[in-house]
Amino acid sequence: MHGKARIFSSDVFTMDTNGGRHGTQHVLVIPMIQQAHFVSAIRLAKKLSARVVQITIVTVNKHVQALNKIYGPKVLQNLGINIESVDDFHCIPSPMAQSKCMERVFEPLRQRLIATKKAGLLCPTCMVADR
Repeated sequence: MHGKARIFSSDVFTMDTNGGRHGTQHVLVIPMIQQAHFVSAIRLAKKLSARVVQITIVTVNKHVQALNKIYGPKVLQNLGINIESVDDFHCIPSPMAQSKCMERVFEPLRQRLIATKKAGLLCPTCMVADR
């Protein structure tokens, strides 16, 4: 797609008790673990959060540590960006083996998302992933 795309309207949001803003849309962003993919995911997350979209970025532990060092948890919270970490992993480079490896690594996150939905909290309404 060429040009700019309108993703979400910025006029639908709620305020939490701490004065933070949370959109009614929640995007789960899953970038590849290479640094360039992660940096692009952060840029996308910041643009979406500016439109009052709640963002959850899923990445490996080393990127979580770097992100907290650069921005700090409070800044990310104010931007509406949550970070979920998964264990660092190394998969065999065949599609089937990689699929099984990712399934194992993402299972704890899947369980947390199910619990979030059961608790009636905002769950991802969209997932963005790159290859």
